[in-house]
Amino acid sequence: MRKFENVDIVAALGAVVELNTEHYKSDFKYDIAQFKAAARNPDGENNHLLWLSRKSGTHCYPERDVYIKDTSAFNTWTDHATFLGQPGIYQSVIVNDHILAFAVEITGIENGRIKGNLHELDFRDHVKQVNDIAIPKHTVTSIHKDGTKITLPHTEHNGKWQQLYHQHGQAVSYRADPQDKAALQAIVTQAREQRENIKMHGLISRLENTYTRRGAADCYFNMTLTAPLLFFCSFAPIDSEPALLVLLK
Repeated sequence: MRKFENVDIVAALGAVVELNTEHYKSDFKYDIAQFKAAARNPDGENNHLLWLSRKSGTHCYPERDVYIKDTSAFNTWTDHATFLGQPGIYQSVIVNDHILAFAVEITGIENGRIKGNLHELDFRDHVKQVNDIAIPKHTVTSIHKDGTKITLPHTEHNGKWQQLYHQHGQAVSYRADPQDKAALQAIVTQAREQRENIKMHGLISRLENTYTRRGAADCYFNMTLTAPLLFFCSFAPIDSEPALLVLLK
């Protein structure tokens, strides 16, 4: 899997949506809001995301959340696969949709564009790894409309959500944590280090995918030379599989 460095995140992933997502493309606007928030105030967690495109919509979550069991992030990420057998080396994984997945690292805003790095993921391998090594959720911290911050064991929090809503208003944010936070940090750090070992490509890279034949389609990416320049490209099936040319810095 490959790394694409210093790209226009919205343009690059927007092109993936156009190529791979047929329904609910409007999901991507929520992802863009998440990218913008991370670019403005990166905290080391909100700017490291896992993102996927599927036939019906997109999903985007903080990477740490995907590795915590029973979170929305973990459940959604793993729901796109069927696991046969017990977790481990001999477990088989069937991916239930055509998934294009990336680890997203937001680095900032440059000339009004959200910039960062994209790491291509083999979704089948990645979702198996997540299912194997994710750790249990222990507590949930919620911040409510009245400013109240509450941390409870997750089972207790689940049982009191209506009471908390009536007392403090709607929860505006949730954060799940495992009992062993150091173990979670080690898992996330190892995943990032493994991705960084991927050899960087040169100026022109071919982002090959197994997208079902659709003929020629328009797509766009941002090209950075001395100044950002938006350009358009097109792809057509080559040897029965399309290839998308990506121009990188």
